[in-house]
Amino acid sequence: MGQDNTSHIKKVLSQNDAVVTQFDDSILVNRLTGDAFTLRDIVKDENFEVNFYHQDLTPELQFWIKECFVCFCGGWNNPELQTLSARVETARHWKNALLLIGVWASIKYPMLPLARWTEPHVKELLLDVLDNNINWTGDTEKSPLGRGPIEAVVRALSQSRQFKLKGMLSDGIGFDFPKNFIESCLESKLNSYQTSYHDWFNSGGYESIPLPVAMGLLHDAISILRDEKTLFLKDYFKYQR
Repeated sequence: MGQDNTSHIKKVLSQNDAVVTQFDDSILVNRLTGDAFTLRDIVKDENFEVNFYHQDLTPELQFWIKECFVCFCGGWNNPELQTLSARVETARHWKNALLLIGVWASIKYPMLPLARWTEPHVKELLLDVLDNNINWTGDTEKSPLGRGPIEAVVRALSQSRQFKLKGMLSDGIGFDFPKNFIESCLESKLNSYQTSYHDWFNSGGYESIPLPVAMGLLHDAISILRDEKTLFLKDYFKYQR
């Protein structure tokens, strides 16, 4: 009789856990199991969606991309609701860099965790990014690509190491990149395009902003940071986290 009663209690507890899980899941704004996240741009005061679906992504790498994206956002604003916030353009750059990594890895090394990648793996990835060999958007932009996508990919991989060391991410690069790593990876290939690394690097940059314009932008930025609405939102999201 005692054994039957114990089995009954375990069954009831299991059912209750399922009910609680179902209830909690029903109010979540974002789920790591879904294809897309809804984010809030608090500056524009609007919501937007970031979709991570790609036909070539393995389930494991798609999950990793979404995990890493949440880390880039600073984690969930509200863990109970799993809300996220970021600027629209910033979120787009994060997504693009992570998709480049994920799609390439899904095709080239689908069974190899990032923790087991070596420098040659990353070099191979950067060369394919440079040559625009990764079919992740269907674009036909002329090769070689500018420095923007390359730097974004390296930055994302480097951050994955930090996130993994802090226990925020399930997988990440296991080493730091040496100084001038990008140059050492791309220099020979860029020479085949009849361009030097220096010229390629500078062509992907931006001209300096005139001092009066820069001061005006700085003044606007300080005004936004000191605005009562900004201070309120900062305290609000700090409390939510």
